[in-house]
Amino acid sequence: MGWSNLFTVAGILFIGLTIVDFAYQAAAGLGNSGDAPVPEAMYGTYCISGVFCIITGLLLHRENPRVLDDEE
Repeated sequence: MGWSNLFTVAGILFIGLTIVDFAYQAAAGLGNSGDAPVPEAMYGTYCISGVFCIITGLLLHRENPRVLDDEE
């Protein structure tokens, strides 16, 4: 597994954390009392980190040009 694949998988996991955190915040807000002890929402940070990880993975995916013997 190369670095590009690692960054892409990490980006997908961050996007998944965004969805899970958003669903957790929405479910906590459905209560009647409104006093749900929920930690601060982090889905903005997760989403931005995920997008940057995916972009980095795509940039690292470029292959090096091959040099043929005739070109030397």
